[in-house]
Amino acid sequence: MPPSRDNFSLYRQLALWGLIYLILAACTSVWFINEKLGFGWRALLDGEVGDPVFVYLTGFEPEFQNAHSVADVETVLTKIRTQMNLDAQLVTGREGQRLAGDAFALAPEILLMHSPPGGGQSGGPPGGGRPPEAPNPERVARATQEYFGGPQRRPVAAGQRPPGRLGSKLQGFVSRDPKFYWIILRVPIPSPEDSFVPPRSSLILRTASPWRALGNLALAPLVTPLVTLTLCSLVFWALPIWWITRRLNRATAATARIAAGNFDVRLEPGPADEIGRLALSINELSRRLAEHTNGQRRFIGDVAHEITAPLARLQFAVGILAENAERDPAQRPAAEQVYRELDSTLALVNELLDYARTGKTGATAAPATLALKPFVEKIIAEENATTRTTLTIPETISARADAKLLERALSNLVRNFLRHTPGEALLAITAHAARDRVVLTLADNGLGVAPELLTNLGEPFFRGQATAPDQPGHGLGLAIVRTCVTACGGEVIFRAATPHGFIAEISLPSA
Repeated sequence: MPPSRDNFSLYRQLALWGLIYLILAACTSVWFINEKLGFGWRALLDGEVGDPVFVYLTGFEPEFQNAHSVADVETVLTKIRTQMNLDAQLVTGREGQRLAGDAFALAPEILLMHSPPGGGQSGGPPGGGRPPEAPNPERVARATQEYFGGPQRRPVAAGQRPPGRLGSKLQGFVSRDPKFYWIILRVPIPSPEDSFVPPRSSLILRTASPWRALGNLALAPLVTPLVTLTLCSLVFWALPIWWITRRLNRATAATARIAAGNFDVRLEPGPADEIGRLALSINELSRRLAEHTNGQRRFIGDVAHEITAPLARLQFAVGILAENAERDPAQRPAAEQVYRELDSTLALVNELLDYARTGKTGATAAPATLALKPFVEKIIAEENATTRTTLTIPETISARADAKLLERALSNLVRNFLRHTPGEALLAITAHAARDRVVLTLADNGLGVAPELLTNLGEPFFRGQATAPDQPGHGLGLAIVRTCVTACGGEVIFRAATPHGFIAEISLPSA
């Protein structure tokens, strides 16, 4: 194993990133609440969110001043009630007597705001609040233009309104028991003798739910920062999440290639965290599997090579024995049986040598451009499979592969077809281009292989015997196919055909 490095775990990385995010989010939230909400309903109305309410309500001041009866006041309140979907009442006098509108009791704090001690104009809620600020008529004009699309109904002069962000004539308050959200607006009556409404009058609006008032507020100052904060959060977290998933996807792809028999896979470990250690473990696993497989293949090749000479001598001796058996008919069956067994053993040894040679030459494969149609036609002719094969390969399709290795792979597949399918079965060979790959498909309509055995096909000495247990073979043919195709830089997939049959799909780099 490679030497261990300093441990900066994935958990610590995410914890540090989360801490930075929380600090930034907390700072942003404090600024947002203080600047936009002011920590209260009153500040919400007094800020930019409440600008449409102020502009809309102050537009009715001339109608209140020109009212000459209760019916006139009720008409104005009906307009406000219908537009804003809030309970509305006009009160007057120090005791807050209802002059018109909905009949509801006023909270004590609302009475104090309507008629503060000392006889002055309405002030802040009990307990104090934000210090008064200078009037801002420019902001009134901007809000009027932005939310109502034109000049306001009545000019507003700076000296006409008491201190406050938009003037403290518009105030908000939340009563606790029962809980209501209140809006109070002082109605100035410059000429009491010309109006039915007394000088000390206030317009009182209330609702049990702030959601009813949402349509009257300017939500852009609230929604825009929140949406911006959400998008920034997504971008902030997207980078580490992408980095982690990218490394995990690479590890997943590497293990899939190892499972397919490609033991040359190596991953870049990257940072010394859990994923980095996983990459190192995958590299070590791939190295050990490669050593084990290559050692197994060398052992098989050495054993096959060592027994080739004794078997050749045995074959020579059995040949002499067969000649002698010609003179003695009683010995002929025994001689023929020995000869068949020896022939089968020699076939096994030859397959073992092929498998071992494939593993040794795979690392030194020499890819070349191969025109697939003539290449496959030559193999079919050499295997005497012309009458049982249909070929559909365009003349223009070429692949990059080692000619000897690809010929060995295709020859094994064709021999497998001839050996394991009935005489009436056919083999269809097709090819097509897929982006930068060429896909060569060999499909037969024979007995096929049981679906549960497909995942093990291509392993040395494994035979798909569930469908045809009496078929000859040693389980090395498809292992040689997989090794040869992999050495050419390709992939091979074995699957079942519908309704029956076997398909080998070989993917190679295109020329």
